[in-house]
Amino acid sequence: LLVGSGSFKTFSSPLSQPQQKHTKFTNCSPVISTLIKANMKTSLSFLFLLLSSAGNFVVRAADDSHDHDHEDGHSCACEAIEFGFKIDCEDTETMLAALQKLQTDKCASDCSSADCEKNYLIVQTHHDYCPEDGVPTQVEDGFHDYDETCTACNIARKPVENAPSCGTPNCEDGSGNDAYDALIEEGCLTDCSTPTCKENFHILRAVHDDCDHDSLSQAAEEGIHDLEESCAAQACNPESSLARDQLVCDDPDVMSAAASISAELVTAAVAMIAAAAI
Repeated sequence: LLVGSGSFKTFSSPLSQPQQKHTKFTNCSPVISTLIKANMKTSLSFLFLLLSSAGNFVVRAADDSHDHDHEDGHSCACEAIEFGFKIDCEDTETMLAALQKLQTDKCASDCSSADCEKNYLIVQTHHDYCPEDGVPTQVEDGFHDYDETCTACNIARKPVENAPSCGTPNCEDGSGNDAYDALIEEGCLTDCSTPTCKENFHILRAVHDDCDHDSLSQAAEEGIHDLEESCAAQACNPESSLARDQLVCDDPDVMSAAASISAELVTAAVAMIAAAAI
């Protein structure tokens, strides 16, 4: 349907098989021009959404040869790419939604489903990486309900600027639990300014962040979060957090698959824009 006056010409589109005649308008009426621009706007909007969601594609199946075992220490940065989530310490809404889904799906008793695995990784990644004051209390404490059934990825806490190293932990001798007990007995929940509080908070932080979760008792795992506010001045950086950028995936298979899918999305989106212009 042609509205108003205008001239047009026909030509063959190289984007269609078999070739079909398409109409391109020149010197069109304002109504026709508006319709064409609206179509272009829609396509551009689609391109933006397509590209912005490229990171949400699960590329696990993109490379059949890449079948990693999470227990082998796969990094959370790579898991975020594979499972399609973003590590964002300000996105508390996503953290809480993932925790709620873990509860709804009863992942504490069976964490074998893809949804349980993904939502646990979201909760665990943010719990382990983000500063404590940016993680909701429900996530800080509720995360530990899934330690036994779900498999964690590897990520160190985001470094605190100008803070000292926490030191090298001993993950086998129960020193983390002893440090927690000493912190409670010393009254560090109220006043964490003493040398005893500082020393034991550093030990507890190092074990909590750099050792397996079963290196600490449930009381110590959850209790450290109660101490983080009073001992904020005693902050330290676990050695693992200083070793490398925690948000960079260094698995070439994951990065190659992600780049391949992104390139295919760009090609498809550009083709769609070109078709919309015709």
